[in-house]
Amino acid sequence: IWGYHLPTDLANQQIVSDPDGILTGWKAQLISYPEALRQSVLRQYREILAYWAQDYHYASKVERRDLVFLVGLSGKLANAILQVVFAFNRVYYPGDGWNLPMAAELKYLPPDFISRMTQMLEPGGDIDAWRRQRAEFIAMVEDLEVLLAA
Repeated sequence: IWGYHLPTDLANQQIVSDPDGILTGWKAQLISYPEALRQSVLRQYREILAYWAQDYHYASKVERRDLVFLVGLSGKLANAILQVVFAFNRVYYPGDGWNLPMAAELKYLPPDFISRMTQMLEPGGDIDAWRRQRAEFIAMVEDLEVLLAA
Protein backbone atom coordinates (compact mmCIF):
# COMPACT_ATOMS: atom_id res chain seq x y z
CA ILE A 1 0.00 0.00 0.00
CA TRP A 2 3.00 2.34 0.37
CA GLY A 3 4.33 1.94 -3.11
CA TYR A 4 7.02 0.03 -4.84
CA HIS A 5 10.54 0.15 -3.38
CA LEU A 6 13.01 -0.63 -6.14
CA PRO A 7 16.18 -0.49 -3.97
CA THR A 8 14.68 -3.00 -1.53
CA ASP A 9 13.77 -5.40 -4.30
CA LEU A 10 17.06 -5.07 -6.14
CA ALA A 11 19.09 -5.49 -2.95
CA ASN A 12 17.19 -8.58 -1.80
CA GLN A 13 15.97 -10.44 -4.88
CA GLN A 14 17.66 -13.49 -6.31
CA ILE A 15 18.64 -12.86 -9.91
CA VAL A 16 17.68 -15.80 -12.11
CA SER A 17 18.59 -14.48 -15.52
CA ASP A 18 20.75 -11.46 -16.30
CA PRO A 19 22.63 -12.19 -19.52
CA ASP A 20 23.98 -8.64 -19.86
CA GLY A 21 24.78 -8.21 -16.15
CA ILE A 22 22.59 -5.13 -15.77
CA LEU A 23 20.74 -6.32 -12.67
CA THR A 24 23.94 -7.68 -11.15
CA GLY A 25 25.55 -4.27 -11.61
CA TRP A 26 22.64 -2.49 -9.99
CA LYS A 27 22.61 -4.96 -7.13
CA ALA A 28 26.34 -4.44 -6.58
CA GLN A 29 25.76 -0.70 -6.26
CA LEU A 30 23.23 -1.35 -3.48
CA ILE A 31 25.46 -3.46 -1.24
CA SER A 32 26.16 -0.33 0.76
CA TYR A 33 23.14 1.80 1.58
CA PRO A 34 23.68 5.04 -0.40
CA GLU A 35 24.19 8.07 1.84
CA ALA A 36 22.25 10.29 -0.57
CA LEU A 37 19.24 7.96 -0.28
CA ARG A 38 19.58 7.90 3.49
CA GLN A 39 19.65 11.68 3.76
CA SER A 40 16.72 12.06 1.37
CA VAL A 41 14.54 9.51 3.20
CA LEU A 42 15.39 10.99 6.59
CA ARG A 43 14.61 14.53 5.43
CA GLN A 44 11.33 13.62 3.74
CA TYR A 45 9.87 11.51 6.54
CA ARG A 46 11.15 13.66 9.41
CA GLU A 47 9.29 16.59 7.84
CA ILE A 48 6.09 14.52 7.76
CA LEU A 49 6.53 13.47 11.40
CA ALA A 50 7.34 16.98 12.60
CA TYR A 51 4.31 18.37 10.80
CA TRP A 52 1.81 15.88 12.25
CA ALA A 53 3.27 16.05 15.76
CA GLN A 54 2.21 19.72 15.86
CA ASP A 55 -0.89 19.66 13.66
CA TYR A 56 -4.02 21.21 15.15
CA HIS A 57 -6.30 19.10 12.96
CA TYR A 58 -4.80 15.88 14.29
CA ALA A 59 -5.52 17.02 17.85
CA SER A 60 -9.07 18.05 16.95
CA LYS A 61 -9.76 14.76 15.15
CA VAL A 62 -8.65 12.92 18.30
CA GLU A 63 -11.09 14.94 20.40
CA ARG A 64 -13.91 14.24 17.93
CA ARG A 65 -12.86 10.57 17.56
CA ASP A 66 -12.92 10.84 13.77
CA LEU A 67 -12.07 7.19 13.26
CA VAL A 68 -11.67 7.20 9.48
CA PHE A 69 -9.18 10.07 9.67
CA LEU A 70 -7.34 8.59 12.68
CA VAL A 71 -7.02 5.10 11.26
CA GLY A 72 -5.67 6.46 7.98
CA LEU A 73 -3.28 8.80 9.75
CA SER A 74 -2.07 5.97 11.99
CA GLY A 75 -0.91 4.05 8.95
CA LYS A 76 0.73 7.11 7.43
CA LEU A 77 2.61 7.89 10.64
CA ALA A 78 3.66 4.28 11.21
CA ASN A 79 5.05 4.19 7.67
CA ALA A 80 6.96 7.45 8.22
CA ILE A 81 8.40 6.23 11.52
CA LEU A 82 9.52 2.96 9.95
CA GLN A 83 11.05 4.75 6.96
CA VAL A 84 13.14 6.87 9.36
CA VAL A 85 14.19 3.91 11.48
CA PHE A 86 15.27 1.79 8.50
CA ALA A 87 17.11 4.66 6.79
CA PHE A 88 18.87 5.62 10.01
CA ASN A 89 20.09 2.03 10.31
CA ARG A 90 21.16 2.05 6.64
CA VAL A 91 18.82 -0.84 5.88
CA TYR A 92 16.48 -0.79 2.89
CA TYR A 93 12.87 -0.30 3.90
CA PRO A 94 11.20 -3.70 3.45
CA GLY A 95 7.93 -2.40 2.02
CA ASP A 96 4.56 -3.64 3.16
CA GLY A 97 5.42 -6.96 4.74
CA TRP A 98 6.82 -7.89 8.14
CA ASN A 99 8.04 -4.39 8.96
CA LEU A 100 7.93 -4.72 12.74
CA PRO A 101 9.64 -8.14 12.93
CA MET A 102 12.35 -6.85 10.58
CA ALA A 103 12.67 -3.62 12.57
CA ALA A 104 13.15 -5.65 15.75
CA GLU A 105 16.46 -6.85 14.32
CA LEU A 106 17.85 -3.37 13.66
CA LYS A 107 20.74 -2.13 15.76
CA TYR A 108 19.45 1.37 16.53
CA LEU A 109 15.87 1.82 17.75
CA PRO A 110 14.04 4.15 20.11
CA PRO A 111 13.35 2.59 23.53
CA ASP A 112 10.78 -0.24 23.52
CA PHE A 113 10.20 0.41 19.85
CA ILE A 114 8.26 -2.71 18.85
CA SER A 115 5.88 -2.68 21.81
CA ARG A 116 5.26 1.05 21.44
CA MET A 117 4.61 0.77 17.71
CA THR A 118 2.25 -2.14 18.32
CA GLN A 119 0.37 -0.11 20.93
CA MET A 120 0.13 2.84 18.54
CA LEU A 121 -1.29 0.61 15.82
CA GLU A 122 -3.70 -1.12 18.22
CA PRO A 123 -4.78 1.77 20.45
CA GLY A 124 -7.85 0.09 21.90
CA GLY A 125 -11.47 1.13 22.01
CA ASP A 126 -11.79 3.08 25.23
CA ILE A 127 -12.52 6.80 25.32
CA ASP A 128 -8.86 7.79 25.81
CA ALA A 129 -7.29 5.38 23.30
CA TRP A 130 -6.70 7.96 20.57
CA ARG A 131 -5.37 10.53 23.03
CA ARG A 132 -2.85 7.98 24.29
CA GLN A 133 -1.96 7.07 20.73
CA ARG A 134 -1.32 10.69 19.76
CA ALA A 135 0.75 11.28 22.92
CA GLU A 136 2.78 8.16 22.16
CA PHE A 137 3.26 9.24 18.56
CA ILE A 138 4.60 12.62 19.71
CA ALA A 139 6.88 10.89 22.23
CA MET A 140 8.11 8.54 19.49
CA VAL A 141 8.94 11.48 17.21
CA GLU A 142 10.90 13.06 20.08
CA ASP A 143 12.73 9.78 20.71
CA LEU A 144 13.57 9.47 17.03
CA GLU A 145 15.09 12.95 17.05
CA VAL A 146 17.23 12.00 20.08
CA LEU A 147 18.35 8.84 18.28
CA LEU A 148 19.19 10.75 15.10
CA ALA A 149 21.20 13.33 17.05
CA ALA A 150 23.33 10.67 18.76
